[in-house]
Amino acid sequence: MDLDEFLLAPRESLNIELKSWIDPSTPEGKAKIVKAAIALRNFNGGHLGIGISDEGVPLTSDAPKNLDNHFHQDTIQALITRHSSETFEISVKFGKFQGVRFPFIVIPPGTRTPVAAKVGILDQSTPPKELVKKDTVYVRTLGANNTPSTAAALFSDWPQIMNVCFDNREADIGNFVRRHLTGIDIPSLLKQLSGEPVESQITAVDAFLNQCRQRFIEIPKSDDAKDLGIGRVEYAFIINSAEVRQGIRADDDFLSSFMYANPHHSGWPLWMDTRGFSKPSDRPRTRSGGWEVLIEDYIGSFILPHLDFWRVEPPGSFYHARILLDDAIAIKNGNNPNELFSIDLVINGVAEAISVAISFANSMEFPATDTTLEFAFRWSGLAGRQLSAYNPARYISPGRICGDDEIISHTNIPLDLAPSSIPSLIPDIVGDLFSSFNGMRLSKTVIEEIAREQLNNKY
Repeated sequence: MDLDEFLLAPRESLNIELKSWIDPSTPEGKAKIVKAAIALRNFNGGHLGIGISDEGVPLTSDAPKNLDNHFHQDTIQALITRHSSETFEISVKFGKFQGVRFPFIVIPPGTRTPVAAKVGILDQSTPPKELVKKDTVYVRTLGANNTPSTAAALFSDWPQIMNVCFDNREADIGNFVRRHLTGIDIPSLLKQLSGEPVESQITAVDAFLNQCRQRFIEIPKSDDAKDLGIGRVEYAFIINSAEVRQGIRADDDFLSSFMYANPHHSGWPLWMDTRGFSKPSDRPRTRSGGWEVLIEDYIGSFILPHLDFWRVEPPGSFYHARILLDDAIAIKNGNNPNELFSIDLVINGVAEAISVAISFANSMEFPATDTTLEFAFRWSGLAGRQLSAYNPARYISPGRICGDDEIISHTNIPLDLAPSSIPSLIPDIVGDLFSSFNGMRLSKTVIEEIAREQLNNKY
């Protein structure tokens, strides 16, 4: 995660906890770190940011002078190891805002059993107060007002905890199978074993995709709008469930539940939460029974230029469009847009969109066994672009030029799909897109590896 970029607009979510400045040498400071670390581990990883208010404001004037000593990685690691029932390796990273450094404690994913506090922490005041309770499982949860917080697990939290543990165990099994069945088309094999696949109902999701694109085109732009290139990527998905939802409105509760369910696999995630943005025009607004956001940043005040539009409609239609990151990077570097198209950025976006969709649908408590997600992906402004890689370590042979201007891909997946299985879906989704670049065929192993790296990110 780009911590400098995050500090420009900090926001709390279920996998990001923010705390004002604390002293890790005090019982109160130790307790906050231990509880947050255990809770984030039980949520399959995340970040604990220090020195940021509940309102998302970096507290530059209160930063301690001995920051490196207070938040030395070995000190924080020893604290968490002493109090956590499971040993897991954390890291401490620093972001900078207005010349001030802010520590972030990074909790990795991968928990396979619920994590509890094995040793409590007491406040030695009179009478003593138990700040961390021994044998207690802490979780990240939404309170009564749909605000993320850390608390002791209730009975309603256990399905989420167990899902995380089972998903990670399933990932272990998947890695084992992948090692021993290299070269076999696993998705096709699974379809054959489960019978005839359900055909994707692409008519409805395509109609929604086109309606939202038209809204994006027609919505008034700011007076300082500039050319950010012609490339666009769009994601749309519809929740298709046997359970019909009634009475769900585009109100504050719906928006909060939607925002806090975002797993944040990137520093500038899909369906960005802009409620705390300084420009009122960037914030969500209700239109035609749904929530919409248009983010315009033509000068790149958030590291890169941005032009994002998203729309969500209850109970379950979601759309997101943005300029191609290749063009934003080119403009920021003073180069021409409309020239490159990076394979890894495409794969990252598709993987994130599917992960976000599953998280959203689960947060809305649709029945996992009777719900599917219908997807449409569209890339446009492609003609004449050359295929490339954002990661310089990945080599793409030159001369792979796209002859099509627009490519659309579809897929449908069951809601009970384990997150660890998402990478295996992506080669089929991006296959036609890559082949439009002079027949480019990218290895399934490479595609899945890139997707897996993205999904393991928690910002």
